[in-house]
Amino acid sequence: MNINLLLLIFLISTPTLFGQEPTIVKKGKIIMPLKKELILKAQIKKEKIVKFEIIEEKDLTEPSEFMNAMKDKPESFDDIYIKFNTSDFGILLTVVHQLKKPIIYKAKIKIKGRQEFVETNIHPCFPNVISVEQWGDDIEKIELYDFKYFKE
Repeated sequence: MNINLLLLIFLISTPTLFGQEPTIVKKGKIIMPLKKELILKAQIKKEKIVKFEIIEEKDLTEPSEFMNAMKDKPESFDDIYIKFNTSDFGILLTVVHQLKKPIIYKAKIKIKGRQEFVETNIHPCFPNVISVEQWGDDIEKIELYDFKYFKE
């Protein structure tokens, strides 16, 4: 067997062998695979979050319990905490932030077996309040973008 073919097979299977694929953060956009937990620092300009810095990223091995989702956050964190995980009631996205005002953002989900991301609805998130979104779809990744302060 050709050594290049072996190397290609190894590189393709690396995320599966050594853990999940990483979260991608580009400016104000986050693409995260299922079973991830993030703590982020936000850079804000003119009422819009323009850049994120990952402070902590953790792979999750156990599903979340839906009834505990409203208590599910770390003791302390910087600006934003995000958890994207399976649960006993489908897929859950948990977001908590400590910014000065409520925020809103857009989201797209990538459903298993599909090539493209599909837009989905997200509710505004208020400071220090746990926000939980739930889907029954078999989602592989989520893209969160266009973060800004929510104007009531």
